[in-house]
Amino acid sequence: MPTFPGIVVIDPRRGVPSNRLGPGQTSVVLKENNYVGMPTVPYKASTTQIELVDASRTLEYSPNILVCDTTTASFTLTLPNAAGFIGTVIRVVKFDAGTNTISFAVQGTDTLWINSGLTSLSKQYESVDLMSIFTSTGTYGWIALMNKVVV
Repeated sequence: MPTFPGIVVIDPRRGVPSNRLGPGQTSVVLKENNYVGMPTVPYKASTTQIELVDASRTLEYSPNILVCDTTTASFTLTLPNAAGFIGTVIRVVKFDAGTNTISFAVQGTDTLWINSGLTSLSKQYESVDLMSIFTSTGTYGWIALMNKVVV
């Protein structure tokens, strides 16, 4: 399990601080100098939601950061329906050093606008920011804002 030194991760099920995040857990990270009681609302303005993902899944909500571990296999992240999250940004980071990849898909009639050179994340610490948008032609979808490779 990855650890996140220097930040406080609150396990929302137990309401206790930790610096570890396990597979399938969603935790709320408190930003510096902010006080939040038992985190019951995952999208409070003073928090960042981080989730560790280690297998294919369809997102029904919009966490702020997905830390992805492909140690056991490659997988696909299916983004939430863009219409419900206009302007929301999801950062996806490949955390492990293995050769497995993370690919992306969308739901329904959503469109994924992504650079042809970034159809998946394959290197450790590679990341992409995806923002949900609505175009002037009436199309909902997700657009890749940034990608970065740490060599």
